[in-house]
Amino acid sequence: MNNLQTLIELDYQATTLRKKLNLGESSPIDLFAVANNIPDLTLVFYELGDNISGICYKDIGMIAINSQQSYGRCRFTLAHEFYHYFIEQREEKIICSKSLSKESSHEEKLADMFALYFLAPYKAFKDKTSGLSNETITEEQIIRLEQYFGMSREATLYRLKLEGIIDNNWDRFKNNVIYNAKILGYDDKLYKRLYYSNITFGRYLSLVKELKNQDVISRGKEIELLLTAFRGDLIEGEVNGEESRFD
Repeated sequence: MNNLQTLIELDYQATTLRKKLNLGESSPIDLFAVANNIPDLTLVFYELGDNISGICYKDIGMIAINSQQSYGRCRFTLAHEFYHYFIEQREEKIICSKSLSKESSHEEKLADMFALYFLAPYKAFKDKTSGLSNETITEEQIIRLEQYFGMSREATLYRLKLEGIIDNNWDRFKNNVIYNAKILGYDDKLYKRLYYSNITFGRYLSLVKELKNQDVISRGKEIELLLTAFRGDLIEGEVNGEESRFD
């Protein structure tokens, strides 16, 4: 599947979507913030179990991300779901497996490769890896790459493999990942489970507010809809029980 023409097309699609979303062509991005600024998109973080990484409900404008994954993997999953949401033509619900597997369907493999290019575009990644080879690359260089682009270790290794910098013998780079990143002075957030779960952002919440402001729904219905979205923190107009303030 990884023929040159396919990879060029996927990089083009990723770069084009970055432009459409008013992002730089090569700079690192806060992907969750990007998703929250897509007007018609609802983003849900939910514990989806051991086998599912994400779900794209294109027909209703919703993406669900498995919050049991690491922060870096959640970023990859969201970029993967962007392929289904913006690029792929299917409209039905698409459930995506956790594993980057040879057994994945053709479209799932395309979505995986798209995610790698969306997070780490060809030119930017080429600049950062200039001069590296399978014989010379070190784990410190890999850590700096994954921290810069905000990718999990597995995604970073796949991205390096796409450029022919490493081969399939990458097990030597899978040990003591968190410790080795911390000893270089990096935060370990990228490698740890997402810091929240079972929460909704985006269009769903603004739509509930619109319906209530227009008296289309009652206060009771508003509360029900917010609880359905795991947003009980919004029921009293407060966040985490504290009144909003500026210090």
